[in-house]
Amino acid sequence: MKKFTVSVLAIAILVSLLGSCASVSGDPANFVTYEGNLMVADVRYERLVFAGESLGNVSVGANAYAGKYALGDLSTNDLSTQGVNVFARYYPLGKSFFAGLGLGTAIQLGRFGKDNYDVTSFLSIAVVPELGWKIDIGEEGKFFIQPGLKVPFISGELKSRNDPKDNKTSGITSWSDLNKNDSKYEAFTIYPYFGIGYAF
Repeated sequence: MKKFTVSVLAIAILVSLLGSCASVSGDPANFVTYEGNLMVADVRYERLVFAGESLGNVSVGANAYAGKYALGDLSTNDLSTQGVNVFARYYPLGKSFFAGLGLGTAIQLGRFGKDNYDVTSFLSIAVVPELGWKIDIGEEGKFFIQPGLKVPFISGELKSRNDPKDNKTSGITSWSDLNKNDSKYEAFTIYPYFGIGYAF
């Protein structure tokens, strides 16, 4: 998992650097956005790398987020999430409506389960499809708003300070040890958000 996390961070930096060097026709080509709702905050850099008249536009970038996701059967637990993604977005109709896909890693911290286990980290791989709209506030190339919808899918392994058998301090405990009904943990949530950003 550490190698995967380092790889995602390295790819995020590389994508941002390559995006900033790419030449596209049309202005603006860079977007900085704050996205979130009452539970999660997300900061994103996006660079337009392909601007096509008939084929639509393509952008790439990286984002980091933190907050409380309600992920499947973890929704009743007090877990906070931190993560980083690299992503691509496709704009079929110019620079307004988009469909995107992110890939990254997430860590969860907090309290888990009916026995209130102290979770030190829930290491997971995150795949995040999304839909949204960029709506200019006034002239193009300035401020915009961005309502959208993400559906994060995560899969990973739980590390806990407490052993579920005797509630004593222990090392790594797998998800299957905490929940005998699940041999592998997978969860998703539907996550509406509202963003505000600046294009340049």
